[in-house]
Amino acid sequence: MAHLLLDGHNPQKSYEAIECFQELGSKIRRVNPECWKMILQMVKKGTAFHLTSDLIEETAQQLVGYLGLAKP
Repeated sequence: MAHLLLDGHNPQKSYEAIECFQELGSKIRRVNPECWKMILQMVKKGTAFHLTSDLIEETAQQLVGYLGLAKP
């Protein structure tokens, strides 16, 4: 999913990336169908995107601490 959104040569809007990601389901044979349904629900609800914001914030705070910089 991230590859579809962040590809600098072929950037896509989120809804286009979700459609491509959903089409991959027929090509991925090793994922349990029920698991795939849950993954798609998370992606469509935007749950995955909310988690990325938290991850970026936490990473930035740790980097500030590691570098000994003052917090903004």
